Amino acid sequence: MGQNGAGKSTFIKICTGQAVPDSGKVSWAKGITAGYLDQYAHIDAGLTLEGFLKSAFLDLYRLEKQRNELYSRAADGDMDSMRRAARYQERLEASGFYSIDTYISQVAAGPGLTGIGMERPVGQMSGVQRAKVILAKLLLEKPDVLLLDEPTNFLDKEHVAWLGGYLSELENAFLVVSHDHDFLERICNRICDIDNRTITKYYGTYSEFCKKKALLREDYIRQYSAQQKEIKRTEEFIRKNIAGRKSRMARGRQKHLSVGYDFPCCRISAFRLWEGRRLRLPDLTVSASPRFLRRLWDRFRH
Repeated sequence: MGQNGAGKSTFIKICTGQAVPDSGKVSWAKGITAGYLDQYAHIDAGLTLEGFLKSAFLDLYRLEKQRNELYSRAADGDMDSMRRAARYQERLEASGFYSIDTYISQVAAGPGLTGIGMERPVGQMSGVQRAKVILAKLLLEKPDVLLLDEPTNFLDKEHVAWLGGYLSELENAFLVVSHDHDFLERICNRICDIDNRTITKYYGTYSEFCKKKALLREDYIRQYSAQQKEIKRTEEFIRKNIAGRKSRMARGRQKHLSVGYDFPCCRISAFRLWEGRRLRLPDLTVSASPRFLRRLWDRFRH
């Protein structure tokens, strides 16, 4: 989650290696496979819909070919080939190889691809249809981690509901960027909120995340208001005592104010020029509600 421009898609691209992070690195556990929904990926225009979806199982088809070759050798009395062919056969059965056609039909039906025609060449499809085909192949591949950037953009309501149901029952992990709140409510149990160049992880559904963040923001505003009252009291003490008996104490408090403050919603590196009552903000990054930002601006612009 995050506002437009916060860096959600950039984060996905960093995970896939399409973008290089300014610092740090991405490390995947050994043996983990990651699948990325690239809606603009190149596809051989001559491939049919069925052929493209079957390419998700190329390893199994290669294994079947090797098994058949071994059976041919075994027919000439090569017992070692027979034993190897039997092991390959067991692997094919364990991988659900003989249910591939059924599985392809089920996944193709989800985003509405069966109506296109399984023999239709990919080159004759619209951009939306191609995106659906790429999504279907990715789901058929079943990577350990799915990376989905706005997967509902090219789906209608019915197909969004199908994808939500599919993901909610998926055993593997997936990372989704989406503006569809109902979709997120159905599929997510973790929310990574990107705000002010920081990722904060929330546990629970999307609606629970919204409640938690709203409560935190209210708490931040209360802390900020209390902080402003304390600053006013300190400034009043400095004004009254800067030239009096308590001038040393007043200068100490003035020095403390000049260092800068950590406000709950932002970091402000600044110091006050007491003579002109001005606040210099050389580098200010703020993330908050529009109403709160207006209040903050009105307070500091003079």
